[in-house]
Amino acid sequence: MGELVAMMILIGCSSQTICHTLPPEQAVYASRAECEARLKPAILDALSKENEVHGTCADVGSTIFERDVSVTWALSSDGRIDAFTADDDADQSDTSGMIAQR
Repeated sequence: MGELVAMMILIGCSSQTICHTLPPEQAVYASRAECEARLKPAILDALSKENEVHGTCADVGSTIFERDVSVTWALSSDGRIDAFTADDDADQSDTSGMIAQR
C-alpha cells in the first residue's frame, strides 16, 4: 500500500441517527501524532456548528495522493469511529476517537 499517512475524520451529528462528515481545516498529516495533536482543537471548533462531534485520525496509504480514494466510516453507538479506504488491501481500521457535545 505504500507509506502510511494519517487522515483526520470529523463527524457531526444533529441527532443520534443523523450524522455527516465535516471538512477539517487540514485532512491529511504526515504522521498520526501530528494529526492527533490537532484533533481536539478541530473538534472544539466544529462544536460551534454541530450538537455533537466525533473525531479520529485514521492511518491511510500515501496512495490517496495518487488517485481518487474514498474513505468509508461507521460510527458505533459508543462513539467509536471505524474508518478505512476503499482501495486498501488490508483493513486500515481505527476504532478509537474523541467525542464532544455541547
